[in-house]
Amino acid sequence: MTDNTSLSRRSSQRRARSAGRAIQLALLILVAALALSACTDPTPGTEPTNTTQTVDPTKTKTASRTAIPDELVGEWNGGPDPGEFWLTLTNDGRYQLSNARYGYSDSGVVALDQSSMKFTSEITGREQTRRWTLQTSPDLYGSKFSILSLDGYSYVKEA
Repeated sequence: MTDNTSLSRRSSQRRARSAGRAIQLALLILVAALALSACTDPTPGTEPTNTTQTVDPTKTKTASRTAIPDELVGEWNGGPDPGEFWLTLTNDGRYQLSNARYGYSDSGVVALDQSSMKFTSEITGREQTRRWTLQTSPDLYGSKFSILSLDGYSYVKEA
């Protein structure tokens, strides 16, 4: 009887360890799927994926762009993970968005009006429109900062 009880106990322990490993694996898969789904929208203000696809310029329409006002030109730092994204806007209506942590880089043209910016990627051809606002901080220890909000995500640069 002792041998059967001992065997039964060991068998139960093996099943419990196996079930524990299955739960750990399921949780790992769930976390990986959530992380991947968070990286599907490569535009300012969202988590990107590492995109290597290029678009044939002869098969795409020409995106419109507008001159960028001086107060928006420059390198902005922020996004959904503060300090993780760099957004560069140039006065001729171009943008570059990068994130070293995710190995992500995108560039293209931007057209704006008083309340929205339309980013058109030269890599994917994808267009994304974002609401934007601009604020300037009060003088803090001799420095002022501009705060660009794109659909609620903040980007900062020294004014």
